[in-house]
Amino acid sequence: MASCADDYLPVGERPEWADVAPRALPPTPQPVASIARDELLADLMDYFWAAVEAGELSERVLLLTEEIIKDLNSSNYTVWEWRWRCIQALGGAAAHAQEEKALTRSVATANPKNYQLWNHRRRLALALGPAQAEEEMAFSAACLQHDAKNYHAWAHRQAVLLSLAGNDSSGGPAGAPSAAQQAQAQALWAAELAFTERLLRDDMRNNSAWNQRVFVLRNAPPAAIGPLAEAYDREVDFAARQLRTAPHNESCWEALRALAAGPGAPPCALAADPRYLQLCREVLGGEGGDGGLPACAPALSLLADVLLEQAALLRDAAALLPGSSASGGGAHDGGAAGAAGAAAGKAGGAAALDPAALAAAAVAARRLAAQVLERQLAADPIKRPYLRLELAAVEAAPVGAAAQGAGAAGA
Repeated sequence: MASCADDYLPVGERPEWADVAPRALPPTPQPVASIARDELLADLMDYFWAAVEAGELSERVLLLTEEIIKDLNSSNYTVWEWRWRCIQALGGAAAHAQEEKALTRSVATANPKNYQLWNHRRRLALALGPAQAEEEMAFSAACLQHDAKNYHAWAHRQAVLLSLAGNDSSGGPAGAPSAAQQAQAQALWAAELAFTERLLRDDMRNNSAWNQRVFVLRNAPPAAIGPLAEAYDREVDFAARQLRTAPHNESCWEALRALAAGPGAPPCALAADPRYLQLCREVLGGEGGDGGLPACAPALSLLADVLLEQAALLRDAAALLPGSSASGGGAHDGGAAGAAGAAAGKAGGAAALDPAALAAAAVAARRLAAQVLERQLAADPIKRPYLRLELAAVEAAPVGAAAQGAGAAGA
């Protein structure tokens, strides 16, 4: 190895490099930080720069880049880039697949969060095509065994799923994946959902696994995870079960919020789906029989969002009804309008058709949200500056004409 002085043969003494004059990088005027250069670094890098200057993409340069990466600096992005160009010029990724897999495994063992390693591995995988997908998932899973939150490995899995999960068209007509590729894609996506569940059983606070789970639900074909509405229902119940075990788990609360905004969720899901409000009540009020956790900051945060969405729906429902100053004033979003109508219907009776009463209820919901945010301010000092801004925005929101009229009548 180059790091062993007794075994190292200088590049200039190697017969295959006899025709090359080393080239040192010219000194940089007033460098921000000078790079220390010992004899080993100078010898290897000066010949590397000579090859780059000449535009040489050859086997000897490929071997030189491997020596630099393995024995000198595995994070030199220029060396990795030149290595990839050599591979492309010398037969392509398929001709060098085994050597490159071995090199990336070696680097990952020593430095699994090396940016250049993962960029190179992704390039290799995408060049090799869908047949490489399962091996890439196994490679990244091995890295996650040592650090389950290695975001490089998670990003690699996402790239593989999006790019290799049946998207190659070589086996099907006119750009469509073949039946075998579709089956492979479905299996990969379904396996990823199961993979995240296993990791969450080991550590339900693994925010990376929660993020990956939401990623799968947003990108997987329905054949892999089931109809979107059913997948949404299943995932909300799954997250709720985890929160009942560890209610302070902020990652899980954020996953719930993402589910409410994702595919399969009803319009305005935080207000329309009663499970969100029910879960907040259970955690904050102890409906399961215990005293609850009234200062649980992530539960307070979601509760405020639920109340604000309810307020918006009630306000929109009031605006849709005849007699409201805002009714008939223009087009409404179809999903939100439907949810607003449902919100009005749930109120029941004649009051449900009174725009002033609905607007007043919207104001009451905003006031409740402001009270919840005030409680969160006391419970979550880290987010206090942001929460103050959010509270100020809630308190400064206009009331609306119908609500003002209801307030005056009540007075």
